[in-house]
Amino acid sequence: MDAFFTKVIPHLFSSLKAASEVERDEAAELLVAAVAKEVEPLLAQTEGKGPFFGGSEKITLAEVQTGSFLLRLLAFAKPENGLVSNKLFALLETVPRFRRWAEETVKQESVNFIWEEKVVVEKMRAKFAPKA
Repeated sequence: MDAFFTKVIPHLFSSLKAASEVERDEAAELLVAAVAKEVEPLLAQTEGKGPFFGGSEKITLAEVQTGSFLLRLLAFAKPENGLVSNKLFALLETVPRFRRWAEETVKQESVNFIWEEKVVVEKMRAKFAPKA
């Protein structure tokens, strides 16, 4: 959880706040680099086992704590939402354990039952829209 929140999430917010597409792309690359270095190795235990932390078949405290941020990261990465670099979704393909972990986590009803992607995306667009 510490690696995710201190090394990865700051780059998501940098991408949201970026003033240019170049800055958004740089933030996306830094985000995925942080995932590759700090989080992907921690998910090695999932190889051939359950998708959750430590290879668990059921969500653990790690997913409970990170789930709402994983929802946002994956939603904001969708090109149609236009909130972060258009490259982020493709870049996440380079960290398959993380991607599997994130996608399986956000499928859990206990993580997503109050999630309204369109509402959150619109609020984030309004909050981070470039100021004229």
